[in-house]
Amino acid sequence: MTPAQYAQTVPHHTVYGCLYIRDEHDRPVQLRSVYGSRLWQFPGGYLDAPGEDPLQTALREAVEETGLDLALNAPPTLLLTHFLHAGPRQPLNKVGLVFDGGQVTADQLGRILLAPSEHDMWAVHDLATWQELMAPGAFARLDAVERARRGEGPAFLITHT
Repeated sequence: MTPAQYAQTVPHHTVYGCLYIRDEHDRPVQLRSVYGSRLWQFPGGYLDAPGEDPLQTALREAVEETGLDLALNAPPTLLLTHFLHAGPRQPLNKVGLVFDGGQVTADQLGRILLAPSEHDMWAVHDLATWQELMAPGAFARLDAVERARRGEGPAFLITHT
């Protein structure tokens, strides 16, 4: 099989990297997207810079989306590998890597400066409140990440669009 033939048989995917950050009380911090269903999401985005890996993407996107430089002292823990099947609104499969971005202080939260072309609001809530605010599929990712952070798994989540 030639490289061109092989490339035609390999499924095409998009890849994202993001950071799971929490406030000083361990409550998740999320951003509300201005796109489509206005989903709540973690700071992060798609790999789009040449040579960039998912962690570098997550850190770059956190700065672009919040104005916060969440430079981490040690390599962060990979909390979740997320696979999303392609569907009607998403033509390609998507693979996401969610890293533990640690806690942010009240002062840092007060300095969040959203990119209005991507997000219109940020919020901090406990898991019960997030469950009320989020669609079930989106909350499943938040719940999986939080359970993985606490050592309860899973480290791999598959969802369908």
